[in-house]
Amino acid sequence: MQLKTLQTDRDITDLLELQAANLPTAISQEEARSQGFVTVQHSPQLLKEMMAAAPQIIIRDRALLAGYALAMPVSMREKIPVLIPMFEQIDQLQLHGKSLSSTPYIVMGQICIAKPYRGEGFFDWLYDGLRMHLSDAYEFIITGVATRNMRSLKAHQRVGFQVLHSYVAPDGEGWELIGWDWG
Repeated sequence: MQLKTLQTDRDITDLLELQAANLPTAISQEEARSQGFVTVQHSPQLLKEMMAAAPQIIIRDRALLAGYALAMPVSMREKIPVLIPMFEQIDQLQLHGKSLSSTPYIVMGQICIAKPYRGEGFFDWLYDGLRMHLSDAYEFIITGVATRNMRSLKAHQRVGFQVLHSYVAPDGEGWELIGWDWG
């Protein structure tokens, strides 16, 4: 097993295949409820832009991609339209009496573990990798998790995320805005 940054076209292709296999349209409602799911489908070009902006962390088991964790600087907020409501919510929040919009933070773009590797600690390992690469530049990592994605919410809380705010997006999806203070 190797924790590394997303670097090659092969890494991108493998990530997109794992992502596609875990979208709600690719799995049953039961699997989405019990195993979690990913919401956003990235393009190769967007992943390359994200790679240029911040390290994207993956775990490889030889030739297989076991999991990934994507992060986005605030400067990329317009790149994924479904995330704009989340950024608008963040802009209105305060933490420790300080506006989040004036605090250096990065947004957790997505985390996914391949089915054969779930329950093996890879979720925590990926977040350790992100923290190692990004905590010098950012005080917080913030993300939104769909309220119906209970597995993901519980896993995020286990590694240190706390609920900052709950809201309903324009499409009717309920979200928990959660953050992990790296300070």
